[in-house]
Amino acid sequence: MRPRLRAACVSAAACALVALLAACSGPTELTWEEHCAQLRSTAVADVAAVATPDGVEVSWSVPDPVGTQAFDVHRTDGRTGWRLVAQVEPDVDAPGRWSVVVDRDDEPSGARGASYAVLPEGCPVEDVEGDLQAFVVAEGGPTS
Repeated sequence: MRPRLRAACVSAAACALVALLAACSGPTELTWEEHCAQLRSTAVADVAAVATPDGVEVSWSVPDPVGTQAFDVHRTDGRTGWRLVAQVEPDVDAPGRWSVVVDRDDEPSGARGASYAVLPEGCPVEDVEGDLQAFVVAEGGPTS
């Protein structure tokens, strides 16, 4: 075999081996920024609205779950002037998963402090610290 041809074959074999090893090594650990990038077009953005335990229907106002986000809120009792602000945060107990923490801002009536935690599916309510009520909206992150 000629030297050039031999070198080309060795190079091709090396590339194939590297590709095979990469494929067999399993999923790569993503950074939080990479998870956020994946979530921009999935998960929370797929949820148009949800009814909270006290009858508040939360409509997503921006189809981007990354960072602070405002919501339009409609109550079944007809009250107005409510607004929810959410922050997507990494789940410290389950790396690679995210949760959305929603704080209710009820300034028109002067009442503050009631909060909800929108947690990944399967997260037990008992894991929520403080006086938060938990309900499932959506889940995101790797499924494996």
